[in-house]
Amino acid sequence: MKVNKVSINANGYLEILLHLSSQPKELFTPGNLDEVLIQPRVATVGSGKISAYGRGVTAQLASELAGQRVAITSGLILRVDAITH
Repeated sequence: MKVNKVSINANGYLEILLHLSSQPKELFTPGNLDEVLIQPRVATVGSGKISAYGRGVTAQLASELAGQRVAITSGLILRVDAITH
């Protein structure tokens, strides 16, 4: 699967993110960013520690959402975020 990178100064960077006090410098997306943006989206946020139960529920929920073509957004921190991808 090809992963695309969009830098903060590039065409295609999400204008809505420019209004944040701390914008991500880069965005990564599989496939075409325009196609991803028209899909329903959900974000994942994790805690410092994740239990075995939390890992299982997160993996199942992410799998079911992805199967319904829901785009999953995360900061890619290696906890809950990593499980969703």
